[in-house]
Amino acid sequence: MFFCLKWHAVRIGEILACEMELDNSHEKYAVAVKNQDGNLVGHVPKELSRLFHKFLDDFGELEAECIGNRLRSEEHTSE
Repeated sequence: MFFCLKWHAVRIGEILACEMELDNSHEKYAVAVKNQDGNLVGHVPKELSRLFHKFLDDFGELEAECIGNRLRSEEHTSE
């Protein structure tokens, strides 16, 4: 689970890389999610970022696979 900035930049089945974002002034434990081209596509939610940050600090790398179904844009509209 991560907050995605650019859904068009992520494909179902794509492997994504998580990287510590040490220069992030908004979140001390920010973890960026990047696509295979190295482009930023989102961030790990703040509630999970400290855990991901610790894992990256201990083990050096973390990858994730994009799974699930893409929702149509009209399903994202707020009332």
